[in-house]
Amino acid sequence: MKTNVVLDELFVIKVIRMHIDQLRLMQIHDSAFPIGGYTHSFGMETYIQKDTVSDQASLFSLCKAYALENVKYGDGLFVSEVMRAWKEAPWQMQEVAEIGHAIKVAKETREASLMMGRQFLKTIRAIEGEALFQQVSQWLECYDMPSHHSFVYALFAAHENIGRTEAVTTFIYSSVTSLVHNAVRAVPLGQSTGMETIRNLLPLIQTAGKDIENLTIYDARNGTVGLELASMEHEHLNVRLFIS
Repeated sequence: MKTNVVLDELFVIKVIRMHIDQLRLMQIHDSAFPIGGYTHSFGMETYIQKDTVSDQASLFSLCKAYALENVKYGDGLFVSEVMRAWKEAPWQMQEVAEIGHAIKVAKETREASLMMGRQFLKTIRAIEGEALFQQVSQWLECYDMPSHHSFVYALFAAHENIGRTEAVTTFIYSSVTSLVHNAVRAVPLGQSTGMETIRNLLPLIQTAGKDIENLTIYDARNGTVGLELASMEHEHLNVRLFIS
C-alpha cells in the first residue's frame, strides 16, 4: 500500500512539473515577453512596402515559406541541434554555432537575431535569477557561441529539461506568429484576420516541428532567398517601422 501511495505521489509531482514546464514555455513565447520581436520584420516590411504582402492570402504565403523553409532549416533546426549536442556531445555545440551564424547572410537579420538573443538572456536573468544567467553565459563563452536567439533559447530549454520537440515547436510558433502580429500592425490588417492566419498556419508549424526531428545540422540551409534579399534591401528603405 505504501508503495502505491509513493508512486501516486511521484506521478502527481511529474504531472505538476509537466504543466509548469508548459506554462513556462507559454511565458517565454508570449508576445509580451521583452525580447524585441515586435521591432523586427526580418525583411517582411520590404514586401509590405512593395505591396507584395498586402492581404491575408499573401501574408499566409510568406509565413508558410518562412516556417517550412527559413525556420525549419534554420533557427528551428539550430534549437534542436544545440539541445541534442548539449545532452550528447557538448563539444559539437561550437560547430552548430559556426554554421548557424554563417547561414545568416543578411546583416540586418544577423544583427536582429543577436539583439533578440541578448535581450532573452537579459530577461531570464531578471526572472530566473543570476545562477541560470551565469550558467548560460558560461556555455556561450566556453563553446564560442554568438548570442543568437536560437542558441540562447536552446541552452535555456536544455538546462531546464524542457522536451526538445516541445521547445522546437513552440519556438517555430513564436517566430511565425511574431511576423503575423507585425503584419497586422504594418499592412495594416484586422486582428481577426491575424488570428485566422495563425490558425491556418498551425498544421504547418506542427509539421515543421516534427520534420526537424529527422534532420541534422548538415541539413541546414537558407532556402528563402527572397527574404534574405528583402532583408538586405530593408536598410535602404526611406521609411521603416521595424529595425529589420
